Amino acid sequence: MKNHLPLADLQKKILGLVKDNYLPEYGDENYFHSVAKSSNLQLVRAIALWWRQNHLERYCFFTSRFLKATGQMETTTARYFQANNHSSFIEEIGPHFLSWLSKNTIGLTSIIARFELGMIAINRNEAYEDEIVWPCDPFPIIYGLVQNDLSNESIQSGSFSMTLSDKIIGSFEVEEITSISLSANSTLPLKI
Repeated sequence: MKNHLPLADLQKKILGLVKDNYLPEYGDENYFHSVAKSSNLQLVRAIALWWRQNHLERYCFFTSRFLKATGQMETTTARYFQANNHSSFIEEIGPHFLSWLSKNTIGLTSIIARFELGMIAINRNEAYEDEIVWPCDPFPIIYGLVQNDLSNESIQSGSFSMTLSDKIIGSFEVEEITSISLSANSTLPLKI
């Protein structure tokens, strides 16, 4: 390959090929077109995604178990890594991934990511407070995730308010909501 690109541009294009967010253009060197069609590129993408998922499974315990139990792990993590620049350090990727999920998904996926983000902050001795409205009782969900046995029976309908705080012994409290009045800052999940 005759390299006419500055090193930084070459690296960006190769990274774009690996992340699957760059498609070689007509004027690009043949090398990029060859790599884009290569079965080896598919293998590199699969390995990179597997490696990142492996880290997330260890760091984002509840959320990754939920994503796996609902068949969303691969597509969700692929979407995240394709759309975001991220650190190599799991201590930075983990919270960023959970924050991204809480803002870019709906239903229990978003709720569980928010719950876990709060629990991680509290376990790091950070000041933290959040109130999360759950469309079901959170205790059977949390128990099912801990046991790695989440089932539809775990999801018992109702409305529950969970308060997460570094000031609460045990980190959170849950109470059933009998009537909901939504403010402009809160939303009721629409999809489980």
